[in-house]
Amino acid sequence: MKKHFFSGIDMSADSFNVCLLKNGPGGSRIDGAFRNTKAGIQKFLTWLRENGVTCDNSTLVVENTGVYDDLFIYLLQRKGWTVCLLPTTALKRVSPEHRKKTDEYDAFKLAEYAFRFKDTLKPAPVADAEVEQLRILYQTRQILVGDRSRLLAYQKQMKRQIFASKASVLAIETSLKSLSAQILKLEREMWAHIRRHKHIQRRYDLLKSVPGVGKLTGVLLLTLFWNKERLDIKQVASWFGIAPHPRQSGTSLLSKPRTGKTGRKDARSMLKMGTRSVMQTEPEIILYKEQKLKEGKHIRVIENNVANKIVRWVCGVWNSNEPCHFGWKNAA
Repeated sequence: MKKHFFSGIDMSADSFNVCLLKNGPGGSRIDGAFRNTKAGIQKFLTWLRENGVTCDNSTLVVENTGVYDDLFIYLLQRKGWTVCLLPTTALKRVSPEHRKKTDEYDAFKLAEYAFRFKDTLKPAPVADAEVEQLRILYQTRQILVGDRSRLLAYQKQMKRQIFASKASVLAIETSLKSLSAQILKLEREMWAHIRRHKHIQRRYDLLKSVPGVGKLTGVLLLTLFWNKERLDIKQVASWFGIAPHPRQSGTSLLSKPRTGKTGRKDARSMLKMGTRSVMQTEPEIILYKEQKLKEGKHIRVIENNVANKIVRWVCGVWNSNEPCHFGWKNAA
């Protein structure tokens, strides 16, 4: 029987635990623990070789832990290894014993998942350094915008507080000016970064050709879809939380399809702003809105329909690699 190793890696900020299963849960098992550093990851690779594990006879899975697994995946991909990234819900499918919680046990269950669901595993996408830099610039800007919004709300409250000191008022004003300056600086760097990298600018310009996709929405969509060759309209709409889903079960639950309000809240918010913009500027969409209002449709339903149309255009542009040149009617 040909050897095949299934490795489950339970990642944390400072270290990671590994469970190596030879030919699945019924075979031999080896456990290890390493530091989540360059030196620790190099020791892990040496440990794999010592146990006869190579790129060709192994399946490596890591539970998605955000930034904690970035260095691990990046270094292994550079060495030619394939790493599969699992959702955080993966362990629930193989671990009914919810009370037990140790790093070794989680690593074992991840390895068991790799064996049982090997036909469904997908390699983690290879990161593009320039796109990742753009994503971090965008995320940093969004954090600062959120901080500024909270300070503006507090500033309004402070104006009604009769005991507010001058020092407090001055501190808020200074912070708001500083945040606005930093946000502007980040935006300028984003646009300059896009112009410096032609492969990014081409995709960005294609997205910007879609009605309702502004500068910031284009950056968000670009970073979300960069590693995808093709986009599925229904999947994207569902991911953004704008796809209506049926709600029926027997005779006790009979209601109209409705959106779930789940998924990417930031993308849904950006899409909502773009939708309201085109509903005021695009003649064909304005006509569509008026027709639906006459039919008695609620304005929120109309907005959601338009948002789905924008998603359809985005997917069409992405898949065809052509600018948006079709109209409202023939995009239906």
